[in-house]
Order: sequence, then structure tokens, then C-alpha cells
Amino acid sequence: CGVRPLIKDREGRIVGGKAATFGEWPWQVLVRESSWLGLMTKNKCGGVLITEKFVMTAAHCQPG
Repeated sequence: CGVRPLIKDREGRIVGGKAATFGEWPWQVLVRESSWLGLMTKNKCGGVLITEKFVMTAAHCQPG
């Protein structure tokens, strides 16, 4: 088997595509998780708008 190259620069992780500009995919969302008091956040999953108020995402993105 081959060995995946170590990528130190996280900017170059799109393969065969390009970064989207703001508003280019308005139904796509980023699900973020915040710590207690919202002091720290991290990107958790992606999702898609199914109505103006509801986002559909994968089950493993939410607890329970």
C-alpha cells in the first residue's frame, strides 16, 4: 500500500475542485459545536437547509 503524504497546510485539502465563495451554495450549512459559554467553537459537520428553519445533517453529528 501507499503512504498518504503529510499535509501541514490545511488550505490545500480540496481535491479536484475549488473553494466556494460566500453565497455560491446557499442551501449548504456548516454545523459548529461550541463549548461551555461559547468560548471555543469547532467545525463539526455539514448539512443542508430543507426549510427556512430546519437543517438536515447526518445522525452521527448530533448526540443521542
